[in-house]
Amino acid sequence: MKVKLKIKTSQYLDGSDFQTIESYYKGEQIEKNGNIYITFSEFDTSKERSSTIKISDTVPRGGFFVRSPML
Repeated sequence: MKVKLKIKTSQYLDGSDFQTIESYYKGEQIEKNGNIYITFSEFDTSKERSSTIKISDTVPRGGFFVRSPML
């Protein structure tokens, strides 16, 4: 199933400056082994990369962790 994503990221910059970025993507929802996966492509000025988000009933111990490659 095709889906639309809105990902909102907040971060503190040098000092106490606070920045919020909203990004919009189109992706695909896939169900596998009772879990839902959302795959989408991110475009950068230099390359394209694919990302996947797993949605399940359980939250990992210690909260959420998102791994994103540094450019």
